[in-house]
Amino acid sequence: MAYLTRPVALIGYMCCGKTTLAEALWQRYGVAYIDIDSAVEREAAQTVTELFASEGEAAFRERESRALQRAVSGSPVVISCGGGLVCRAANVETLRRGGALTVWLQASRERIVERLMLYGAGRPLVAGNDRQWIERYVAEHEPQRSRYYAAAADVVFDTTELDTPLEIDRTAELFMTQILQPLLIR
Repeated sequence: MAYLTRPVALIGYMCCGKTTLAEALWQRYGVAYIDIDSAVEREAAQTVTELFASEGEAAFRERESRALQRAVSGSPVVISCGGGLVCRAANVETLRRGGALTVWLQASRERIVERLMLYGAGRPLVAGNDRQWIERYVAEHEPQRSRYYAAAADVVFDTTELDTPLEIDRTAELFMTQILQPLLIR
């Protein structure tokens, strides 16, 4: 088990690899993580898609903010944040007050579209749409979100190559050496 001296928040657009990277760091290096979407789902006993449908996005965002507050107030871990989490100024403030190093994960737009085509069914903002619609949506939506990520980020890290087992291994190793190594308790 590897222990961090401060929380590390992974932010970025849908399918940029936040959860994939967090899981890889756990599996390969024993770095504990919390996935905010999963924490919200456990608390609500509903999926994110079900929550969007039953309570709406605003209620989901409130649940997300509470889960983030719990995550930063516990032992330092890697926090996999939802794509819209840092669009709320209060969440950015929670990360700052909690001493989190905020890392903006960036993947190419093409790779994001490919991942959304594979995994988009569980994402309420794009579920049920074809490739052409998703390409248009990402081209319009991602630049809007990017301004929030840029404002919240302490550092940027490329996750374009995070799909095959070999890419995941390489990217996790780079993240460990470039980002986490200085934050580990020895």
